[in-house]
Amino acid sequence: MSYVRRYLVLNDRREEDEVIDENLRALKDLYSGLNRTGDHLGAEVEIVASRDDFAKRAAGLGGYLPWCRDVAMGETFDYEPRYHAFIRVLRTGATFYVGRANCDIMNMAISVRKPVLAYLYGIGKLIPIVAVVDSGIRDKKGYRDFVKYALVVVERRVGDKEHEEADSDSS
Repeated sequence: MSYVRRYLVLNDRREEDEVIDENLRALKDLYSGLNRTGDHLGAEVEIVASRDDFAKRAAGLGGYLPWCRDVAMGETFDYEPRYHAFIRVLRTGATFYVGRANCDIMNMAISVRKPVLAYLYGIGKLIPIVAVVDSGIRDKKGYRDFVKYALVVVERRVGDKEHEEADSDSS
């Protein structure tokens, strides 16, 4: 029996289907390469878009919040984690805004020590997300001004010359 690791790719609800599908293809290519080189310990990797999981299971779970809890901390019928890790694709640098659902899922996953990763699209690199914080930015779309966006803070690595130079320039 082969071991399956399930990863949820967190997408914004306003993202175009073509962009989400392109992100999934890029991540599947990355993980198939890792399996070929033996870097992923032979586990089969299943990559699912949050768009698809939400459409399939949210109504049966009772809506948005129970769904967030279930994907972040839930288990399958055989006591395996529903998802082993969470990936947010970043197309524009290391600082990025996410919506409330992604913020909730990431914070719950981080609280139970599950990996939450940023995939730097175009570079092909995965880096850990260590915190999700309130950015203070509110979305004002028509009558709705209550949508809260969060800032994803990506871990800096000691010895990363690019970040060290930027820090010394700002002081």
